[in-house]
Amino acid sequence: MVKLYEDGIYLRNGSEVVPAAEAAERGITQTPADAKRGTIAYSILQAHNTSGDPDLCRHHPDGARLGHGAVPAALRAHQLP
Repeated sequence: MVKLYEDGIYLRNGSEVVPAAEAAERGITQTPADAKRGTIAYSILQAHNTSGDPDLCRHHPDGARLGHGAVPAALRAHQLP
């Protein structure tokens, strides 16, 4: 079963799902931007970023800025026709 969260979630201790709307009342003080920087995906993208600017992904084929939730085509799952 899949549950969608409008504002996202925090994953605490690798198993506890904390909806973003409940984060403050459950003791999570990390901002969404800081949480994003703590992900494996972010660290992989930054390890290959040649621009020196964490917001500008130069390893992307056209050097375009990646928006919220955007994923470079090379990292997307296989797309069906």
